[in-house]
Amino acid sequence: MGHISGLARKQNGKQDKKYRIWTNVKKRAKQNNTQFNLSIFDIPEIPTHCPILGIAIFENPNGFGPIDNSPSLDRINPKLGYIKGNIRIISNRANRIKSDATISELKLIYEDLKKHENI
Repeated sequence: MGHISGLARKQNGKQDKKYRIWTNVKKRAKQNNTQFNLSIFDIPEIPTHCPILGIAIFENPNGFGPIDNSPSLDRINPKLGYIKGNIRIISNRANRIKSDATISELKLIYEDLKKHENI
């Protein structure tokens, strides 16, 4: 295993993306009293494409905040915390879509979109 201090160091003015994801999620979990048992080394590699939407994953080239294509750490089962085996990297767009929608709501939206797709 590598050393965490090496990941925290900035290269070309930026910290390692996995390190930034880990520190942000650790802070958010503490603020929201969400279960968290991850080490930096549990953060998965950032895929080239979102496993849900199939869009390319990359950081905002302007560097100012996330965009739809930004990598985002997802809790596969939102009822569980940020725990080993319950996380993956998806696009920020996919994570926003699934952030608080229920399956019932998504089905209703899907059915409505199907009704109106030829309008």
